[in-house]
Amino acid sequence: MTYYPPGYLFRRYELLKRAAGGNRFLEIGPGSLLLAVELLGIFRRGTLIDFSADTRAAYEALAPADRDRLDLIIADFMKHHFEEPFDAVIACEVLEHIRDEAAFLDRVRGLLNP
Repeated sequence: MTYYPPGYLFRRYELLKRAAGGNRFLEIGPGSLLLAVELLGIFRRGTLIDFSADTRAAYEALAPADRDRLDLIIADFMKHHFEEPFDAVIACEVLEHIRDEAAFLDRVRGLLNP
């Protein structure tokens, strides 16, 4: 049996309840990728960005069908150039690590579809 921390379960419930779904989502700092895989239930594709190369191990451990629908980018979110906007941007437990929160949120807003 897998243990899921209460914080994860609460975030999962709230996000999945409110997410309208769509073509593409972006998750910043995806951690263990649990939420990313669940978001594939309501989005066609997802992009994950994290500055830590350790995330690659979690990505490689995913089922091939999930990896086919998720793109992993190891880069600094604030510096990376994204080709297209997203239907949703998710950043759980990330904002408390950001020095310039206003710039971060402006960047997130600029990546959303109108």
